[in-house]
Amino acid sequence: EGIDFVERYYLDGSCPPMRTLRDVVSALEALPEGKAAAVHCKAGLGRTGTCIGAYLMKKYRFTAAEAIGYMRICRPGMVIGPQQHFLRDIEGRMWAEGEPRYAKAWQAHSINTNTDSCAAALGMGSSIVPPPPPPTPPLPLP
Repeated sequence: EGIDFVERYYLDGSCPPMRTLRDVVSALEALPEGKAAAVHCKAGLGRTGTCIGAYLMKKYRFTAAEAIGYMRICRPGMVIGPQQHFLRDIEGRMWAEGEPRYAKAWQAHSINTNTDSCAAALGMGSSIVPPPPPPTPPLPLP
């Protein structure tokens, strides 16, 4: 009995290499029935949400949008920018790894995608949810 600690590192604000993501998801899947997990990064938003989102997609077949929406209800601000796109890009892969019957569909879909870095995600700037605009007129500084 006690706490098992698993540490995986990748840069804050970035998307994980697939090997790192698989390590985290595998550790979550390996939990004995009835045991809990805590996933955290520096702020508990980006990297945490990316790993939890991948797990939700693989284990429970959430869509990326459903996983992000659910996590943002639980903790506002989770998974922003390139990490949103990364989760969307790996959605089919996570479904295929969770359910072998989806593997062929994923292989057909993923021929020209590169989800081992954020490069593909960064190229999709038009669908990134932008932050709200600053107030007009600007608020005076204290």
